[in-house]
Order: sequence, then structure tokens, then C-alpha cells
Amino acid sequence: RGLAGALRDNKVRGTWGEVQLRRVLEQAGMVAHADFVEQRAHTGADGSGRPDVVVRLPNGRCVVIDAKAPLDAYLRASGCQDDESRTIELAEHARAVASHATALSRRNYEAYVPGSVDFVVMFVPGDVFLSAAFDVRPDLFDAAADADVILASPGTLLAFLRGVACGWRERQVAEEAEEVAALGRELHERVARFAEHFG
Repeated sequence: RGLAGALRDNKVRGTWGEVQLRRVLEQAGMVAHADFVEQRAHTGADGSGRPDVVVRLPNGRCVVIDAKAPLDAYLRASGCQDDESRTIELAEHARAVASHATALSRRNYEAYVPGSVDFVVMFVPGDVFLSAAFDVRPDLFDAAADADVILASPGTLLAFLRGVACGWRERQVAEEAEEVAALGRELHERVARFAEHFG
């Protein structure tokens, strides 16, 4: 009840969502300012905004992630004593998630976050919250994706970010291999020159 009471405050809920997002990023092995940047304001011809996180990709592109915690209706549903009221509140919860996804798609981050891909990830800070919305509206994920918004819970976002981290590791190995090859060529040239002089 204490937790539910705290989560009714929008500011507390927003902060909790951002903290959860940071924990998932760190759990994926990502490092702030190197692999991702938090709360940096961006401006462009089409407007400005401040996404919660921008994750760098190995190809010079990036993914914008915004944490959203539309939990009012979900919390009311969890307190309902009868199934009919619970069903009504869960339908309202699904509508709230869809509404946040629609609002996020209108932000058009790709217009003013340099290198961003053509979708934004909407992070909902609990698998159960997203699952409850999908139970009521099975088409919710597809509808959001059609609007270039990918709905992600901690579990799905962690899998995505581990893939990104793996891409960075492979990129680092490739760069180190190129460096070794360049040093090998330089060593070969120097040995050949030395052999020439020695001869």
C-alpha cells in the first residue's frame, strides 16, 4: 500500500522509471557517457526535446529510449475487489499505455537527435505492467510499432541492450585486429629495410 501510494505521484513514478531504466542499462554491461547518455537536450529544425537515454550503436547511429510509467489505472485495478471493475481499469491501463506511445511517436526524435534510428523505444519499468496491457489489447505492440514506437519491458530491453553491447565488443575486436595487422605490416617493412641495409 505504501509503494502504491508513492507510485500515484507522477514525479515519483517518473523518477522510478528512469532509475529502473538505468539499472537495466548497467545490467546489460553499458557504461554512462561511453555507451549511453542520459537526459541530454537536443535541438533541431523540427523542434527540441530531452529523451531519457540515447544509446550509441556501433555503426555511428543511436537509439532513443524514453521511460514511461502509466500506472494509475493499473494500481486501481490491483485494488479492485470484483472482476468487472478490474477489467474496466485494466482496459483503461491499456488505453493509457497506447496514449503514451502515440504521444511519443509525435515527438519525432529522429529529426533532432543526430544519427537516431527511425523508431523510439518506450520503456515501461515492469514486465507485469506491459503484460497486463497486452492481455487487454493484444494488438497494442503492433499498433505502437506501426507508429515507430517499440514497447519494451525490463526483460525485453535487457535482451536488446545485450545485443548492442555484443556489437560493441565485436567492433572493438575488429578495430584491435586492424591495429595488429597495421603493426604487422609496419614491422614487416622495417625488417625488410633492415635486411636491405644489413645486406
